[in-house]
Amino acid sequence: MMFLIFFYLLILLLFFFIIVFLVLLVMKKFMYLDNEKFSIFECGFELMSDLRLPFSLHFFFISIIFLVFDVEIIFFISFIKMFNLVSFFFFFFFFFLVIFILIFGFLYEWMSGMLCWIL
Repeated sequence: MMFLIFFYLLILLLFFFIIVFLVLLVMKKFMYLDNEKFSIFECGFELMSDLRLPFSLHFFFISIIFLVFDVEIIFFISFIKMFNLVSFFFFFFFFFLVIFILIFGFLYEWMSGMLCWIL
């Protein structure tokens, strides 16, 4: 019986500390609202240009292509382990399925002009 009372007191104390922590966190956030804090930091210099520079979507597409091929390399590493665990037909079916998806995706990107650097 004494153990349960001690246990409930610990839980109550934990909830009390959580509530106090959250209240202090909210209070701290609203205490230090300052325009200087929300300004742009550039080593003390005034801002030279607009921050909203146009972002090249071509660069974005190339980075996405890189990530896709990077994930495919992880698949190939897992295929090495899978070769010992499954049958020969099952292994080559999934291996060639991944290769087919890679080649089809590469051809689609090539034909749509995503790999062309001259815009």
